[in-house]
Amino acid sequence: PWPTPTLPPAPQADLVLAHDTLVTPRWPWVFESDAGWSRFAHGVLWVHLEAPAYTHALVLEMRPQDVEVQARFRVQKPVPGAYLGLTCRYQDGQNFYAFLLRADGQVAIARYQGGRERLLWPWSVVTDPLQPGQIEDLTIQCQGPYLRFWLAGQLVAQTQDPALAQGDVGFLFGTWGQGGWVAGLDEYWVRMLPARQAR
Repeated sequence: PWPTPTLPPAPQADLVLAHDTLVTPRWPWVFESDAGWSRFAHGVLWVHLEAPAYTHALVLEMRPQDVEVQARFRVQKPVPGAYLGLTCRYQDGQNFYAFLLRADGQVAIARYQGGRERLLWPWSVVTDPLQPGQIEDLTIQCQGPYLRFWLAGQLVAQTQDPALAQGDVGFLFGTWGQGGWVAGLDEYWVRMLPARQAR
């Protein structure tokens, strides 16, 4: 079993910084390319990825250092290797933390720094494979060096890493090995956390 580091208790969020039901489209998030496309429909931003190895990030240009992000995703067409997730400390496409839920029901926490991936929490099975029509509720906390990941209100992964101190927050959709992945972002919340340093 993967050793779980001793972390302080998860804090309560102080203040809602952003909440969006996506009824009003965010046009910068709409894209269309050879890799895929995104479209708003009935309060959901649907992302369709055709490329077999591609990650698409939807980024909120706000840089809270200590933050909780919660999002509701809808699964329409799961494919092997596909994933969705949340990100914090997002500086650019080469430097960020990623909290990922894969179509086979596994989760991971990864750090991307200089474009290189390091798994801070390795892929671990926590739920059944994703099904069409399924709703997934993901929550993360990035507080100082502490990184926590909840799925449907259950803590599924936690670790600490001091490498990235600040950056934006956002939402991730990706494929690995097969295209055709379709999922949507339905609603999200961003909340401030009290600052905390490593012990």
